[in-house]
Amino acid sequence: MSADPAGQRVLSVSECLALLTTTRIGRLVFTEQALPAVRPLTFAFDTGAVVVRRAAWSPPVSLDGMIVAFEVDELDPQTGSGWFVTVVGRARVEAAEIVISADRVEGRRA
Repeated sequence: MSADPAGQRVLSVSECLALLTTTRIGRLVFTEQALPAVRPLTFAFDTGAVVVRRAAWSPPVSLDGMIVAFEVDELDPQTGSGWFVTVVGRARVEAAEIVISADRVEGRRA
């Protein structure tokens, strides 16, 4: 088991991928007019990619080809325990969905 400097357990890629299937809401992080933007969205994780239905959200900028991040978490404010997973990859805009490749996946558990 490895830990980061804050004492949080570093999750393996396989643990991160498994956690991505346990929740339905995440946060898409992208750049809009040279500033960071974050949108909470429902999603699915399928075949190594995060998939967001375009019916759920119409992006204000063209995300096609943009490097974006997608974050999911489960945190307990009472105990301070929980986990988070971040996926970084290139967004591909298709007719009905936005597909984010899972090029880099990392996570922590407190």
